[in-house]
Amino acid sequence: MEIYNPQNEPINWWIEDSGIAPFKLDKKSGRLESFEKCQIKIYFSAEFPGEYDRELKFFIDQVDTDISQCYMRVGIKAEACYPTLFFDRPYVILPTVRCGDVSTAVLEIYNGGYENINLKHAISQ
Repeated sequence: MEIYNPQNEPINWWIEDSGIAPFKLDKKSGRLESFEKCQIKIYFSAEFPGEYDRELKFFIDQVDTDISQCYMRVGIKAEACYPTLFFDRPYVILPTVRCGDVSTAVLEIYNGGYENINLKHAISQ
């Protein structure tokens, strides 16, 4: 997410981050000079599967005043699931062949959430 100060005066900003777990922010506050941008990264790390819907409250105040206000509310949403493997078909049908000939079929396996995966397979004879 990126925030930008289009005003001629600098502003102080902060994000109320209580109750936003399992989301984490790399920056929670700062100061933006005139026409300056700031990038904020939002990380998601859930322990259990499910949908997570939270709200971030952005506050800004003018540097030379005591006024601070909730400037904007931003909704963030993510869904976590257990890592799984997906196949391109529910089952494999091997073509009929004569005795002694080899029957083959090709299927695709899709990674559904594992960071690193090495498949080992064995086919019964």
